[in-house]
Amino acid sequence: MLPLLAEDSPLSGFTAAQIATMVSGSGVALATAIAVLWRTIHSLYHKVITLSEEVGELKGKQAGVEALSNQVLDRLGERE
Repeated sequence: MLPLLAEDSPLSGFTAAQIATMVSGSGVALATAIAVLWRTIHSLYHKVITLSEEVGELKGKQAGVEALSNQVLDRLGERE
């Protein structure tokens, strides 16, 4: 039977079971990191949507205030 790893390999001192354990542990750590990043990105996406809606409302209110102020200035200009 051929050896699993070359003799000069850094992993040559480990058994196949130990290597499989290390690889599966690394996979679990990677999956956990991906899940945390996904949740963070998803949360930030929803915050961006909420802020965009609020900015839209504020722009609408600003347009209303500008229209009202223009009406007031027009009426004041008519009196003078």
